[in-house]
Amino acid sequence: MIAIKSVLRRFMVAGVGWLLVFSVAQATELITPSESLQPEYVVKLQLDSLMKNDFPYPDAGAAQTFAFAHPNNQRITGPLDRFSKMLRLPGYQQLLNHRSHAIKLYSQNDENAVFAVKVIDQVGNQYGFHWVVAKNTSGECTGCWLTTQVSPAIPLAQGI
Repeated sequence: MIAIKSVLRRFMVAGVGWLLVFSVAQATELITPSESLQPEYVVKLQLDSLMKNDFPYPDAGAAQTFAFAHPNNQRITGPLDRFSKMLRLPGYQQLLNHRSHAIKLYSQNDENAVFAVKVIDQVGNQYGFHWVVAKNTSGECTGCWLTTQVSPAIPLAQGI
């Protein structure tokens, strides 16, 4: 009887271990662009990812954000390691591991959407960003909303 309990306990521990490994593996997979994803979701996904940039692995947020960059944008800012370094420069470093963000649609048509984004950085300073997404018109993800432009940070007065 004791041997059976011991074997069952080992199976339970092994099962929990495999469940944890499987969960971490799934959490490391990037969400990929899809025609079904709306413009605001794309911006929110990128901001949520940058807010927790190093979870579940270093620069995971940068990788997720880069996955939704328009191919023309990727050619200018990429590859990923170069993009990650760019995010650490003045004007964009406020996005990494920020405290919170707010997204407001400024304008949208069938081809592009422009958002005003407010970010509160790690120390509580507020910044504005002009975030533009456009429908991709060629290549692998035709019809997907992808980021074409993000302005450098614009310092905002407190309380806005």
